[in-house]
Amino acid sequence: MPEITVSQLSQTFGSTKVLDEVDFTVPDGSFVTLLGPSGCGKTTTLMSIAGFHTPDTGTITHGDRVLYDAAGRNLPAEQRDLGIVFQSYALWPHLTVAQNVAFPLKIRRARRVDMERRVTDVLELVELVPRAGAYPHELSGGQQQRVALARALAHGPSALLTPPSLGLPLAGVYAVWLFVVIVLYPLCKKYDRYKSAHKEKWWLSYL
Repeated sequence: MPEITVSQLSQTFGSTKVLDEVDFTVPDGSFVTLLGPSGCGKTTTLMSIAGFHTPDTGTITHGDRVLYDAAGRNLPAEQRDLGIVFQSYALWPHLTVAQNVAFPLKIRRARRVDMERRVTDVLELVELVPRAGAYPHELSGGQQQRVALARALAHGPSALLTPPSLGLPLAGVYAVWLFVVIVLYPLCKKYDRYKSAHKEKWWLSYL
């Protein structure tokens, strides 16, 4: 993963300055957690990096690529080579698990046969192949979370952005770390092994 660098990122909503010249770097291969009280700008920062929000000023780079700067460069989300798990999961209720996961591939115009294979592959990673034809309302909360994660991984992003804790001061922090240590880290290691085992690296064709 090329490092992600956020420099002098600022955002004001009305009279409230949510981001005030934020600076940080996420080195290659690392896990970084943004901690802070509700309303401090964690989600705004993640959405800015992902390309779903445009900040007022600053610079966001991913390796040698400029994702956003105040000079007017602002890559669309689908061109940023990033995966994101939305805080509310944002699953389309009228689409099945497989159709939700396939969406990033569909907008990248992957061939149907490749799309079906890749959806199956990533559902195997999160152990949801048997639920591929189910709809979100038929899933448990944990299963919905795994669908959102599978969708974020479907196109083979070089970096994964996950939502902040849900506002519980201490329990929220513990929940984030438990999710990272018990679920996300082992899954990402499994994902890395899967990518290494597939020499064709199909995801590179659709970034």
